[in-house]
Amino acid sequence: MGDALLFRQKEDGIFDIYTQLSGENYTFTSRNAPEGNRTFNVDGGYLSETEGASESKTGIFRITVDFNTNSVKYEEVTDVSYYYPNTPDTELLTYVGKGVWKKENYIITFGDDRYHFRATVDGVEKAWGHKDNDTQTVPEELTGDYYDLYEKPVPGDRWKESFKFSRQIQG
Repeated sequence: MGDALLFRQKEDGIFDIYTQLSGENYTFTSRNAPEGNRTFNVDGGYLSETEGASESKTGIFRITVDFNTNSVKYEEVTDVSYYYPNTPDTELLTYVGKGVWKKENYIITFGDDRYHFRATVDGVEKAWGHKDNDTQTVPEELTGDYYDLYEKPVPGDRWKESFKFSRQIQG
């Protein structure tokens, strides 16, 4: 159980995680400990505490578990790109595991400092960006809730849903 991944809570009773499934059977557990936890599997899109393992799938998924309805939703994430609205260029990111995509050795040419991400989720392009339509905040730090991702439809205005690069990155 030491390799168990944590879900994030989206709202009361609803949790999600981004992970890669490789066709092997798996279960969900209520805590990352050998004792005192409950184990769940998925059968037909619903949670069950019966013996067995969840249906196997292959790919990178956002898995949403809703304890309010005892349901599980799998949404395949086929690509994630960095989106720079100034040009507007996109740069495909590589999934490296545990819900992380990254791009190595990529040079950002600064002009305007706004950016967000584009992801294809179950065949539909989505914007992963800031919670506000167009934040005017320039963060001082490289961490914090400023960087929490919110998923929205791709905006008609390419500048919407954008983050701004931290002053630490801009130099």
